[in-house]
Amino acid sequence: MTLWASLLFVGCLPLYAAAHQPAQEQELTDLPLDKLLEVKVTSVAKRPARLSDSPAAIFVISQDDIRRSGAATIPEALRMVPGLQVARVDRNKWAISARGFNDTLANKLLVLMDGRSVYTPVFSGVWWDTVDTLMEDIERIEVIRGPGASLWGANAVNGVINIITKSAKNTAGGLLSASAGTLENGAVGLRYGGRLGESSDYRVYGKYFDRDAYKDANGKDAGDDWRSGRGGFRIDSRLSADDSLTVQGDVFHNSDGGAPINDYYPAPPYVRQQSGDIHSDGFNLLSRWNRRLAEDSGLALQFYYDQNNRHNPVQGSRFLIDIVDVDLQHDFSVGDWNHITWGGGYRYMHGDSAPSSTTAMVPDERNDHLFSLFLQDEIKLIPEQLRLTLGSKLEHRNLVGYQIQPTGRLLWTPDNKNSAWLAVSRAVRMPSWVEQDLRYNALTLPPSPPDAPLPTLLRLTGNRQFHSESVIAYELGYRAQWRRDLATDLAIYYNDYKSLESIEPLPCSALPAAGYVNCPLTFGNLLYGHTYGAELSVSWSPMDTWRLQGGYTYQYMSLKVKPGSGYTEAAADEGNNPNNQFFLSSSLSLPGNTRFDMALRYVGETPTQNLGAYFTLDAQLTWKPLSQLELSLMGRNLSSEYHREWTRSFAVTPTYLERDFLATVRWSF
Repeated sequence: MTLWASLLFVGCLPLYAAAHQPAQEQELTDLPLDKLLEVKVTSVAKRPARLSDSPAAIFVISQDDIRRSGAATIPEALRMVPGLQVARVDRNKWAISARGFNDTLANKLLVLMDGRSVYTPVFSGVWWDTVDTLMEDIERIEVIRGPGASLWGANAVNGVINIITKSAKNTAGGLLSASAGTLENGAVGLRYGGRLGESSDYRVYGKYFDRDAYKDANGKDAGDDWRSGRGGFRIDSRLSADDSLTVQGDVFHNSDGGAPINDYYPAPPYVRQQSGDIHSDGFNLLSRWNRRLAEDSGLALQFYYDQNNRHNPVQGSRFLIDIVDVDLQHDFSVGDWNHITWGGGYRYMHGDSAPSSTTAMVPDERNDHLFSLFLQDEIKLIPEQLRLTLGSKLEHRNLVGYQIQPTGRLLWTPDNKNSAWLAVSRAVRMPSWVEQDLRYNALTLPPSPPDAPLPTLLRLTGNRQFHSESVIAYELGYRAQWRRDLATDLAIYYNDYKSLESIEPLPCSALPAAGYVNCPLTFGNLLYGHTYGAELSVSWSPMDTWRLQGGYTYQYMSLKVKPGSGYTEAAADEGNNPNNQFFLSSSLSLPGNTRFDMALRYVGETPTQNLGAYFTLDAQLTWKPLSQLELSLMGRNLSSEYHREWTRSFAVTPTYLERDFLATVRWSF
């Protein structure tokens, strides 16, 4: 009722909207292609730099890209990035990774939102259902493929995703959005911003959605419906001519359904199906102070607190994670030939868990302390043409020890239309709490007399001797502005991995008093291998009102086990990732303030998932009858009525994605 009341309210206000005409921001896709390389990014050097001057494989998703793609979630927006594999597992879960190693528990991709890390130390990955904000408030998403650990630290192994929201100054006034569709029971978002005194701007927002479930293999409701509500604020203050302060925070509640999964027990009936919503609640608070010391020198101090409480009422399991993080950064120039950026940080991570009958963390409470120090020097070997970047990050965490993650990057810019770069980097992924402390009933084999009179329980246990995974990455890239209407970006890489996670069997032991045979499994570091591949993106504007953007990804993975390992899933891990992916989007502006956008995506076969190659097609028609009023109709997964993008997951039953349609109204006031 709230949704339809909002739609009716919007429909009754065209006269008011016509009388209020705020200035329109210029989006990245409104820029000529020859200006896109001038866009400033911050993720490569931890300070603003031109995209063309960034010696890394970086891709920028603008707010207009998000709007024209029709993406309702951040994972959906990431589908357009070459080098990323984004597979939707069910209505509320994704498998997302860069350059291989994809899984629902993917752990080699660091994700940030406005400088706050959103990865969880529980499995060193991301709960994507909790990574959200008002989509209209995202300024851009910067995606680095390849290691970023020399600046951002552990877990930035295969890439960094940096989600950057707009400043409060750029969100003055109000915005109301509402949508409904064949699988969208209703979604409402509201934001309002303005001035606070003479030197501050603010905004507050709230959003809620109720998304219907997909289908299971029998064509029935899979139970993976998704409901979420969240709200937040941001205040940007100019304390003086040289000082600025940002304070922002969010609070959320999620209820995620899912298809039934199996729980295993060492006593009859040995296996039980369980289902029920997973609830997650959390909040965060971030403060960032910036001070300009000189024209080319600055100081930044950031603090944030983050709490995430995830629990399953049916199983009784729970994870409560508290994180406190402090980060200091200083950058300055030495003469005209080099620029130094250095800093350090401290992160405190507290975990508290409640066990279920099949899963537990031992101990159920732990505290981790992570200390870090980094230094990066950007050296101008030939002014305006050749630049060398050297840097490293040193980290120390209890139960892990010291980790050194260096990089060397060379950038050649012979003119303002071409740039080439190469890089060699080392990055690590530190052990997760699951890998060190888990106790999980993975499978029960019923008794089979006379040879096996007792049931056999395979129990996965954590290993405090499990140590960090590592990679040495070699990268080469070339960007070119061939004409005013044509630009390309190519990256080639080779990654050499050591000490990757494997699952190792331990000796079995009969427990007659308990009535079963215990066959434990544990985490080891007996897997190694390499990957290589290429990523190409192309932007072309056949005319001023039409832009095409395409991307192609090729990757190859080879994994092997060390002598003495009992791990048998290396080949399956290789087959978790398609060798070929292709993306093409078309953005066409039509007369009468109308836009028509389409996105075609091809994903090659995924052998381990038993998935053949598939296409997806999305299309969106948008009309702006008034400058403040926007109406859109979106069709998703138009190429097939049902399809799967993932089938093999830990403690998750994947479902079938459906074709659906969505109508959206946005009103600015």
